[in-house]
Amino acid sequence: MAAGNTKHWPTFAADGRLVVRVLVDTARGRERIVVAGTESRDYERVGTPRCSPGGSHIAAAMRRDGKGFLWIDGHEVGPFDAVGNPRFVVEDLIGLVVRNGPDAAWHAVRARVGRS
Repeated sequence: MAAGNTKHWPTFAADGRLVVRVLVDTARGRERIVVAGTESRDYERVGTPRCSPGGSHIAAAMRRDGKGFLWIDGHEVGPFDAVGNPRFVVEDLIGLVVRNGPDAAWHAVRARVGRS
């Protein structure tokens, strides 16, 4: 993706070494998450990325092909009808709300993969 607009302020890990940002390609209506200079695939929408307290993991809510996904360290979990913004409970445990059909539920997801 060519250089685009940044959607919101960059997110930093607590130690300040890891920088995460979201690039927007307004011409194509696509967004990408960028972690330490490495870009993800295209998404329709990227939520605000969250770094774990120790900076080992990154999570964000994404939308692709009309479905919601939880993005953890470069890997997708889903699809769901909708995904709320994730929050790290501890270093490797993420809490989030997902909806499939008419019901929404709180889930905890363990981040077991390493950073991509």
